[in-house]
Amino acid sequence: MIHVNVRSNPSEHAHPAECIVETSTDGAGWRTQYVVSYTIGDHGGRPRQEAEHIARVMGVAWTYAGVPWRGTSHGYAL
Repeated sequence: MIHVNVRSNPSEHAHPAECIVETSTDGAGWRTQYVVSYTIGDHGGRPRQEAEHIARVMGVAWTYAGVPWRGTSHGYAL
């Protein structure tokens, strides 16, 4: 099972609103896939909304491929 998670970026160099989209396969540890900030979200969405959208798109692709997945964002189900 693939787990996709959205969380805030804890880096000291990150913008406070910056989010990370990360994945884990069967609890093997997290791997950052995308860092979403205002530079990406300038077309109307906030970074968290953009990151959640990216996570859902990844999930739809896995669903079509027949791969089980689950998604969370800041501790809540997507």
